Amino acid sequence: MNTMSSQGSPIPAEVWDQQEMRDALARREISSVYRLLRRHGVSQRQIAALTGQSQSEVSEILKGRQVMAYDVLTRIAMGLGVPRGYMGLAYDETTAVRVAATADSPHPEEDESVKRRKFLAHAAAVTVGAAVFGADSGSWVSHPTQTPAPGRIGMTDVRQVEAATRALRALDYQYGGGSCRDAVVAQLSWGQQMLGASSTDIVRQRLYVALADLHNLAGWTSFDTGLMDSARNHFGQALDLAKQGENEALMANILYRMG
Repeated sequence: MNTMSSQGSPIPAEVWDQQEMRDALARREISSVYRLLRRHGVSQRQIAALTGQSQSEVSEILKGRQVMAYDVLTRIAMGLGVPRGYMGLAYDETTAVRVAATADSPHPEEDESVKRRKFLAHAAAVTVGAAVFGADSGSWVSHPTQTPAPGRIGMTDVRQVEAATRALRALDYQYGGGSCRDAVVAQLSWGQQMLGASSTDIVRQRLYVALADLHNLAGWTSFDTGLMDSARNHFGQALDLAKQGENEALMANILYRMG
């Protein structure tokens, strides 16, 4: 069988869109990915050359050794020509094109531009002092179900939110947003309820900033995995909370991330 693509790669581009391969990529099971490539006639030597690994490393992975490090996963994806979004890594242009091509909406680009304009209009309103989210926040905002929190909170509770954000951000840096986004959103589900608890003014202002930073992380991990509506939702709420917490540096960071 001739497995050479027109660009000289031993791996045809259509291999990545086969369901069994997509499932293995989504789970980041590199051993399964390598075994599937072997079925397509790609040798261990070729895999090693493409990924910058030794043949012994490839052999160990084929035997079941897990690959967890984000930088190694990224190098493997780039070397093999895998659309990185398929592995929950940084959402690249190739993945965006492929996902858009299979979307149900006949005009995904128009819908995206409209939603982006709505977000930017909201961002502009927040930065010049308009009220925060009201009854109608726009079609780009969703309202996740939240879990109970204490009736009264203190500085210790806020520090717990800050510590959780630092830990989750460390996971994002090491493994990518796909590895921790659900955990970030789950933490937010509880943290948002703290806004309804009683507290001193000092605690509440720090809580605004802590939750703004957590929403900021949720926005970035959502963007990293191609969930643009969710990213807008979280960036928008982060902007509101940072405004209420009077943290201009964080507001600038959120606007920078949204581009």
